[in-house]
Amino acid sequence: MIGQPSKIIRLKVHEISKLQADGTQYLLILKEVDGKMLMPVLLDKREAEDLLFASNREPKFHAPWTRIMKSLGTELGFVVEGVILTEIRGTRYMAQVQLLHNGVNFSMEMDAIQAIIMALAFRCPIFIEEALFAQQHSHSDAQGAVSLPISTLTLPMLEDVLRDALRDENYELASHIRDEIKRRR
Repeated sequence: MIGQPSKIIRLKVHEISKLQADGTQYLLILKEVDGKMLMPVLLDKREAEDLLFASNREPKFHAPWTRIMKSLGTELGFVVEGVILTEIRGTRYMAQVQLLHNGVNFSMEMDAIQAIIMALAFRCPIFIEEALFAQQHSHSDAQGAVSLPISTLTLPMLEDVLRDALRDENYELASHIRDEIKRRR
């Protein structure tokens, strides 16, 4: 793959689950192919549905753009070789989609969730830059719970966490969350 960073880690989709009872937030858990580290990614309902459809053995390509890309790939003869998660912008992961067309390699930047959906649709590998994975990975506890990296939480989520931390008198966490909220505003 072109433009490949020096060190990358291969990931696979491990799980997609509801994060909130009202079904508005979901959690995608990516797992190292050759390890135990996990990486949680927040999703909205539509993204979760698109991921679930794309991960089927015979994908239905629920997302119209996925059907379009798959058709274009077939008609124009390009191949999606892989997806590399590269950075966080705001609270969203970004990725490079690595493409091959007529023997020429090129890449296209897009939102990581859309890139992962594309990887599932085209049955190609998903990678993450090692430095980003080191910052964002998580371990599951004995109950299987996974913590979210603070950089992926939205402001309303941070405000909820701050209220909970203050209510529970966890002032160290409250201070950390308050600083993150101030940094973003």
